[in-house]
Amino acid sequence: MNPWQRLQQNHALEHATMYILAHTTPGLRVYALSDWAGFSVFGELETSALIDAVSAALQALRSGNLTLAQHPRCGTNLALPLGLAGGLVLTALSLPARYHYTQAALMMLAGGVVGARKPLSRKLQQVMTRISDLDGAAIRSVERHTAGSCLMHRVSISY
Repeated sequence: MNPWQRLQQNHALEHATMYILAHTTPGLRVYALSDWAGFSVFGELETSALIDAVSAALQALRSGNLTLAQHPRCGTNLALPLGLAGGLVLTALSLPARYHYTQAALMMLAGGVVGARKPLSRKLQQVMTRISDLDGAAIRSVERHTAGSCLMHRVSISY
């Protein structure tokens, strides 16, 4: 399995874990970042609660609960559409004044991208999260790290 596929699977597992943590620990304020080897969770959280949530998330995804793989507060939901809209606006502003119709069209397109952020984000998450091969996934380790007042847990996944 290549690193991109692992990233997609870990991203899906991260989302499912965040869903489960949100339901088991109301008011919890954490965020997470995925990579090819697992994911990191930042914020005040008991290690045992995280281990339980990752285990439950892995089981839920294996059982076919695919809706957990897409999370409404994923950073991808903002980063890509707003980055694209910002690029369109910058392109429009960099054009000479004689291209005012093109500038207007680019500005309207940027507005459309922002307006269509939710459906675009859902589609993007379907591409960015892949759960087809989670049967071989296992929690390798969950490690707690602190740096001053910052708390992080590193979840390593093996395939």
